[in-house]
Order: sequence, then structure tokens, then C-alpha cells
Amino acid sequence: MAGERRELGRDREREKSGEEHEREREREREREERERQHNLTEREKKYPKQKTPKTLPTRKNSWGLSTRSIGVMVMVHGDDKGLVMPPLVSPVQLVAVPIVNAKMAPEDLAALNAKAGELVAILKAAGVRCELDARSDKTPGWKYNHWEVKGVPLRLELGPRDMEARVAVVARRDGGAFVAGGGGGGGDDGGEGGSGPAKETVSWDDLAARVPDLLDQVQADMFSRAKLRFDACLEKHETWEGFEGALER
Repeated sequence: MAGERRELGRDREREKSGEEHEREREREREREERERQHNLTEREKKYPKQKTPKTLPTRKNSWGLSTRSIGVMVMVHGDDKGLVMPPLVSPVQLVAVPIVNAKMAPEDLAALNAKAGELVAILKAAGVRCELDARSDKTPGWKYNHWEVKGVPLRLELGPRDMEARVAVVARRDGGAFVAGGGGGGGDDGGEGGSGPAKETVSWDDLAARVPDLLDQVQADMFSRAKLRFDACLEKHETWEGFEGALER
């Protein structure tokens, strides 16, 4: 009798163990199903009745901008002076350079730098990313070269004669010509000689409206020139001989 009770107890233990094992397997299946639902692709969620094959073709794409994009910009737009930055991506879109000389009285120098700073503040309020280069240990020509190497799209020059005329001179880094809206060249050039970038004289009152328009013009002109060069490199051939000839060009 005692043996039968022990055998019956073992049977119940086995049944209990089997039930616990089955419950654990059920919980595992539920976890796997939750993980599968979490990892479903957008297509599987949209079309749940369509079975996904076990083997899928490799698909890979990347929209990340890397240093290669920067290199392309440098090679396409740069020149012998350095970078030429498109306004949309240039950290600094305009640099203001006061044109000073050794003969200026201290009060005149202070007034010139103050007005340059005021114009920069006006342009910043208009949404232009700009800086004032009022370093006293560098000449205007040195500053021109410094910012041209960096590729800043526009340079604003302000000298003693510009103060009297209440104007400033804006120069384009990309070498493009100005269109309607400006008054041509002029202003103080700080002793720079030879051919330089296209320049336009703008009154102080018009700077906040004119400079953003100029940045848009520079951006459009740079894109148009790059597009023309790109299109000039395209050829269409329908024969192998024509294709081989194009490779030699």
C-alpha cells in the first residue's frame, strides 16, 4: 500500500513538472511572438497576410552626408585663392572689414569701427550670418586674403570715404557679376591693386534688404555654373564605338 502511495506521488510530481514545463514553453512562445511583432518591417505591418520569404535580396542605401560631399563642394567651386562656399552652407556668409589707415585720428577710427559693428548687427537681425573683423594688427589686404581663403561669400568694406557717403562696398567671393540693384564699384579699397572681385556700393539703409538678395543671387549663380559644367560632361551614345570614344575624352 505504501508503495502504491509513493508511486502515485511520483506520478503527480511528473504531471506537475510537465504542466510547469508546458507553461514555460507557452511563455517562451509569447515572448518570441512579441519580439517578432516588434521587429516587423513596415511592409509586414501593412500587409500582415503576406508571408515574408526566409531569404531576401540584399538592399542597402545611405543618405548620410560625409566628408565626400565636402570634398565635392571644394573641388567644384574652389579656385586658386582657396574655398568658395555656397551661401546656404557657409558658416559665415559675410565678413565686414573696416578700411583703416595710419593717418586716421583716434576718434575717426573709433567711429568707423562702431559703424561697422552697427551694420553687422543690422545684418544679423536680417538673418545674415556675419562677422566683424576689426583686428588692429592686420592690414585690410591681409584680412581680404584671410577670408577669401575661407571662401566667405560676401565681404563688406567700410572706409573713411564710405562714412562720408553713408555707403558700404560689398564684394563677391565667387567672382560673379552683380545684377540690377547696385551702384557699381567704388569705395575705399585699402590700397589693393589689380583686378579683384566684383563690387557693389550699397547705402546703409538698403543693406538689410540688399545683402540677403545678393546671397540668393550668389547661390543661384554658383549652382548654374556647376550645372553647366556637369551637363557639358554628359554624352549619350547608342554604339559601343561611340562609348569607347567618349571614354577617351
